[in-house]
Amino acid sequence: MKYSQEIKEKVISDYNSGIKASIISKNTNISKSTIYQWLNEKQSTTPLPISHRESQKLVRKVQRLETMLEIIQNTDFFKQIPLKEKLKIADNLYEQYGINVTCDALGMLMKLFTIIKNVAKETIGCMKKEKWNLNRKYD
Repeated sequence: MKYSQEIKEKVISDYNSGIKASIISKNTNISKSTIYQWLNEKQSTTPLPISHRESQKLVRKVQRLETMLEIIQNTDFFKQIPLKEKLKIADNLYEQYGINVTCDALGMLMKLFTIIKNVAKETIGCMKKEKWNLNRKYD
């Protein structure tokens, strides 16, 4: 079905204002795939709000940061830190920076951190439960 430019712009505007595509779809009877197609078309025709010079500066900055991280990870700095200490550091940082970035920065496997974190939660939960059971026995 062919939609007017006015309808397309209204749908895109609604989406950009925070209305979910599923709600827009339900209210307008326009499929979500059509809505996402319009959004992608709009995004590809909308110029970036930064100049080419600024974008090149950002590219260089990202490359520099990636190189710095690679240097840090390839030195013995993190290799000398015991796993227990890395886990403490990761535990303090992952909520702020995200688990992927934190584990990458520390040179840790994300799966390892997640497993240890889950085991710790289960252990603490069992300890609390056991303490509660012990208290109940002597009441």
